[in-house]
Amino acid sequence: MRTTTLCAMALLLMALPAAAFERREIKTGDKVHGTITAEQRTHEYLIKIPCDAGFAMALPKVKGSRLQGSMTVFSESYRSERLLLIGRRKIARERPPTTTATFRAIVQGVNESVGDYLLKPKIKVKKRYKIRGKLSDLSPPGQITFGALAGYEAQVTITWKGPDPVTIASFKGPGGSDMTSELAPKEKKSSFRQKGFAITETGDHQVVLGIPPTARTWTLTVHMKGKPAGSTLLLREAHTTPPDLSLGVVAGPLPLVLINDEVGGGNEFVLGGGHRSPAVFAVLGSEPESCGIEASEPGSTPAAYLIACDDTHAAVVTVGSRDEDTRRILDYVADPVVAPSGDGTISFPEFVYESPTSSRLRGWTEIRTFAETGNEHTLVVSDILRLSGGGVAYTVHHTNPAGDTRRYDFLPFN
Repeated sequence: MRTTTLCAMALLLMALPAAAFERREIKTGDKVHGTITAEQRTHEYLIKIPCDAGFAMALPKVKGSRLQGSMTVFSESYRSERLLLIGRRKIARERPPTTTATFRAIVQGVNESVGDYLLKPKIKVKKRYKIRGKLSDLSPPGQITFGALAGYEAQVTITWKGPDPVTIASFKGPGGSDMTSELAPKEKKSSFRQKGFAITETGDHQVVLGIPPTARTWTLTVHMKGKPAGSTLLLREAHTTPPDLSLGVVAGPLPLVLINDEVGGGNEFVLGGGHRSPAVFAVLGSEPESCGIEASEPGSTPAAYLIACDDTHAAVVTVGSRDEDTRRILDYVADPVVAPSGDGTISFPEFVYESPTSSRLRGWTEIRTFAETGNEHTLVVSDILRLSGGGVAYTVHHTNPAGDTRRYDFLPFN
């Protein structure tokens, strides 16, 4: 039988478990009413900013709140953005993005301060784009890419000199969707105008002209009008409602998910995917000298393992299936999972890897049951983002025994 010994150092906690928090998406014009607490001092919001658009956000003072709030903005990969400070409670991104991108707006309580806040994001897009030229001026000729916000309406105007009309060859929205208008165009001998192109998705849009070889000159203009309506997000109750999960990070880096108010089992002996064999992510409540993973049958792809850490923690693992090419484990069940505080079971019906040949986890689905309470919890871990500095971010959807699902996000600031 083959035995693998895991050094206790491999079970090192890189980030202690802390109260979980749900990341939200916001848009221009929103009014976000939130609360920073001692358990969660950093809140993050995702906002999509179109190309060529300015972005600012304000954190006006809230009556009765003792929060000393601060703000910053990161890229989607958590790189710092260059910002301008406008007064004491407003910041702006220094330069508009050259293509539509998602950014992370951060609100924090400094000096250990807590309390209510009001966050007000604002995006200002260009309302008019215009290009002109001759057939030989551009390659490809007659093309405008512009950023727009959902809720706007676009108008396309074309003028030309020449006997044959210049037309709209294509008008595409984000993802390549066709943009259409229910309004009839107004056409003249040397001009074309059509209103009513409804912008339903924030992002980059593109108009491409069909220019005949007889066109001596042409002009393309895109006008936008509208005022997207913001929403009021009342999040203070959610921010102060005790979470069901505590999230952290173990060496790998890999997510560590603990279910509050449950003991023993997979909450104390935390298992996971180890590519071609099961893995021990963490042993909590004690400090074993080592953990051994022993195949219960011969061969390079055993279907059963025994995991033991000293004489305090153990798990019997049955592998459901493996990938035929890479031999990595696709699903397994650990039954029982033995821990000093109580036993349980863990089922992993799915592991998601970064690529078909990668051994690095992108996420997984896990079902934990606890003998003491009889409760069953489903955890869907996804979007594991490993950062260049060693940090990690990820998302967990937790379904509790009552069948209610709630989202949580681990931020690299935790």
